[in-house]
Amino acid sequence: MIEQYSQEWFNQRLGKITSSTIWNLMVEPKEKTKKDAGDLSSTTKEYLMGKLAERLTGVQREFKSDATVHGLELENEALSHYTLVTGKLVFEAGYIEAVNGLYGGTPDAFTEDNGIVQVKCPYNYVNHIHYGLIDGQDFFKSKYREYYWQCQSDMLVAGKEYCDFVSYCPDMPKELKLFVFRIEPNLDDMNLLLKKVDEAGKYLNNLYSLLETKWKR
Repeated sequence: MIEQYSQEWFNQRLGKITSSTIWNLMVEPKEKTKKDAGDLSSTTKEYLMGKLAERLTGVQREFKSDATVHGLELENEALSHYTLVTGKLVFEAGYIEAVNGLYGGTPDAFTEDNGIVQVKCPYNYVNHIHYGLIDGQDFFKSKYREYYWQCQSDMLVAGKEYCDFVSYCPDMPKELKLFVFRIEPNLDDMNLLLKKVDEAGKYLNNLYSLLETKWKR
């Protein structure tokens, strides 16, 4: 198992589509003609160009903010609180490759009963309140599409039966510190996700061929 946030973990993910950013593949073109023709959206194309740049340079521009640092610092504490509240033991989850290494994901943890956990520790406490008001899976998919697709993708690559989406805020009153929302696997969405990954792989190969042909010396 490749330890999360280790140098090996970053190297393994270099140039690959990952669960945390796979929502970029699910964005459809705004123009109806392009959508009907099966074209990729500008969001998807820009994302894949970034992945190609990582492959060609071996460099991944890691984005860090106060919010991401805050989340990482509290993740283990959040998982401990999850175990305390739910009674479920959790185990470390490393990077899992799928589709011949084209993409993969890293759940924040595995549970003892064949599930995964996806943890958020909002820097902005208002977001924690928003997560506490999640009303059903369709609502979650509509309002938090990046997290919805991350959960579906991680369940897919890990072969697990559910994902507990967890929001943790230690400064809240005791009963409001932890919200747990259960995400069930959606087979239709998982199949769509795999279709989008396949299309992305073909686009990446074609993009590289075009670049190589244009500048071959």
